[in-house]
Amino acid sequence: MHQSFLSLKQSTLTHLNMTSYSESSAINNSAFNYLDLSKGGSPQRFKDYLDGKIKSDDTKYYREGSLVHLALLEAHKLVVADIIRPIDSITGVVDDVFESVMQATDEFTEVGELADYEQEINTAMTNKAYQTNWLLATRLAKVLELGKEYFKFLKRCTTETVLTTKEYALILACAASVRVDRFAKKLMLDSELGKGMEALNEQEIYFNISLPSEIKIPCKAKLDRLLLNHARKTFAVVDLKTTGKSVLDFPKSFFEYDYDRQIAFYAKAAKSLYPDYSLSGCYFVVVEKQGEFRTRAFTVDRKTIKHGLDKINKLLATYATCLSTGSFVYEPGYDDFYVIDLSMDRETALQEMGIDPYRQFYMGRKQTHKEEKEKQIK
Repeated sequence: MHQSFLSLKQSTLTHLNMTSYSESSAINNSAFNYLDLSKGGSPQRFKDYLDGKIKSDDTKYYREGSLVHLALLEAHKLVVADIIRPIDSITGVVDDVFESVMQATDEFTEVGELADYEQEINTAMTNKAYQTNWLLATRLAKVLELGKEYFKFLKRCTTETVLTTKEYALILACAASVRVDRFAKKLMLDSELGKGMEALNEQEIYFNISLPSEIKIPCKAKLDRLLLNHARKTFAVVDLKTTGKSVLDFPKSFFEYDYDRQIAFYAKAAKSLYPDYSLSGCYFVVVEKQGEFRTRAFTVDRKTIKHGLDKINKLLATYATCLSTGSFVYEPGYDDFYVIDLSMDRETALQEMGIDPYRQFYMGRKQTHKEEKEKQIK
């Protein structure tokens, strides 16, 4: 392990809030799945995503890892919920009231108590058709009685990360495991920081990737940990993952879920933020969220990172071709054949011709079925 990773600078991880990041229209690594044919994607689906026709909320995938990260750095900001959730009809009304209040409140205005928003409550009760056979005063009194503590709870969630008891126990167990692993703790903890080192946590980066056609695609990445060695002018990327499987299965998951592409994308993002710095390493810290809660640290070599970059470039080259031709068919090459022949002879023949039997995107004049058969015979 690189010596510079033995110490990390003390830094502050703010309240877990991924709203602004998730609302950004820039694409993240996960968006490439909409373009990757092997993941059920296509150029058309990717275009639909860029055009805002497909909404993707990845917050749920980031939350667990981010909570473990928060527990490692600022555990005091994790708060266990201490209220009993009201019945759904009440929470529905209060949720609407709170959303309305937050939309109308700027950062300099303090949110009041539920009783301060009688007009918003009346509107929410109407929208939710809450107890429409009751008198208005009775309905209002019931919402205030049963919903006031829940409203306070929602207010707390804007400044603190509030967890259920079960979530809290899980997160603390994962964080404790990271702290005792001799390699993981050097990558994830701020307590052993050395001179000239800095660690950026939950770092949001916005950058552009240019296509061959000079079109720029806006991108975004949220790095769990970006380690900077200012003396050597190097950076390293660290990604924290929780898993329901054994940590020993991670090498298999690494390629199954294209984590090589993910870490390459993160490295590209970091390079855009620090163009004068060179990459010194990429790491994954993986912790089990059940059983023994084991933690393991994994390093990614440069050959694998390059392989991830090649995946990105190949996907974007396909998209650039679609832009230049104006064709965004859902499965490129499908209509080159009347039917898909599953015989071994056909597959072997096409492969010998250097043609992917099922996923080839033919450019220029399309081959007719007869021409394709004649080539097989030859």
